[in-house]
Amino acid sequence: MHRRTLLSAFASLPLLSVPMIAGAQEGRLVQVTASQEGARATITQQGENRFLLEVTRLGFNIGMPPSSRFNIGMPPAERLQGFDGRSVMGQEVTVSVGSNTAWIIIESMTFGDFGSGGARGRLEIEVNGRTAGLGFLLPVASAAAALGADAMGRGGEGRLSMGGTQLGFLLENVG
Repeated sequence: MHRRTLLSAFASLPLLSVPMIAGAQEGRLVQVTASQEGARATITQQGENRFLLEVTRLGFNIGMPPSSRFNIGMPPAERLQGFDGRSVMGQEVTVSVGSNTAWIIIESMTFGDFGSGGARGRLEIEVNGRTAGLGFLLPVASAAAALGADAMGRGGEGRLSMGGTQLGFLLENVG
């Protein structure tokens, strides 16, 4: 009798863990890792039109918090029309947050290049969904990974420029 109970308990363990893992990754939309800076930026969807940017330091930094989190204040939806993920492919996009600026060239949905000051490097990109404004979120996450958590500071006003198009946004530090 006890053996049967024990075996049924073990058999149900994988079934219990699968929904928890899927639920934890369900909201992740974009993840970008910069090769040179040692930073990873992840954007998760927090509601229909709300997004959270988390910039994580890779490696060990004594006394530094492991990550910074920002609510992304998006431009109005009408400004994002036609600004999908494919529209930024191969384009040089400049992203500024405060006094820090990075240029980004997204070559595909899996990799790209960046430059900031004298630093240059590669971006590893992972996109787990499609949403309106993906062409806006991809460069913001890429710049956050390229600039690193320290350069993102306390957040504030940002600007994204591509060709003749400029979009303003706001990063609200949430910890």
